[in-house]
Amino acid sequence: MLEARNMQFPLELAYTYTNTEFKESFDGDFWGDVSSGDELPYVPSDMLYLNVGVNAGLVSGNVSLKHTAKMRTTAGSGSLDESSFTDAFTVVDASVNYNLKNNVILSLHVKNLLNDNEVVARRPYGVRPTMPRTVSLGLSYTF
Repeated sequence: MLEARNMQFPLELAYTYTNTEFKESFDGDFWGDVSSGDELPYVPSDMLYLNVGVNAGLVSGNVSLKHTAKMRTTAGSGSLDESSFTDAFTVVDASVNYNLKNNVILSLHVKNLLNDNEVVARRPYGVRPTMPRTVSLGLSYTF
């Protein structure tokens, strides 16, 4: 966290790389026909998270970015065909908090600020998009 003139600038960064593989071949109701070496569905190879914030007296805010690589929706290997993977997508969220008085905080959150609309799932009931832009206003009291 960086600090300057009674202000703080929190910064978070996380990256995850995942390589999945079935070790055995089998045929099942849930996974379908699986061959040894097939990748697991719904496990992205890359995920990146970045959060940048500012805390200044009674006000704080942050912007976060989460990127998820495209991923298989069925077990398999090799190239992906259009109906067997999700889109790669990046979601940007933002929030602002204001301390009204001791233990009372007013907050405004915007999820999916850019209102991106990508395919994030295809199972169990067909194509599903990302959550649309959502704005929420909150009031919290800590005791």
